[in-house]
Amino acid sequence: MDVSEQILNNHKVFGASDNTNPAYNSVKKHGRLDETRLAMDSAGWTNIPRLLDLVPIGIAAMRKGKLPPLIPHKSEDHKKVKDLYENVEGESS
Repeated sequence: MDVSEQILNNHKVFGASDNTNPAYNSVKKHGRLDETRLAMDSAGWTNIPRLLDLVPIGIAAMRKGKLPPLIPHKSEDHKKVKDLYENVEGESS
């Protein structure tokens, strides 16, 4: 199974076209997974109690030097990844 078939299968299974899959959206936008935003998107931006639960995890990661960059770096070929996603989404419509 090639990469485009894997994306298409995940797209169908997870319903990624309705913007409910933060990992899908992160890879599509940046060409890689933005772990910082993934945690916040998964919790929900309006779910304040859940976001506050993430604060101790973020502080512990910061102390250990394991906090991902706050501003994500795009992969060198992020345009190719975005084009691949758009082609796969066009095939599934």
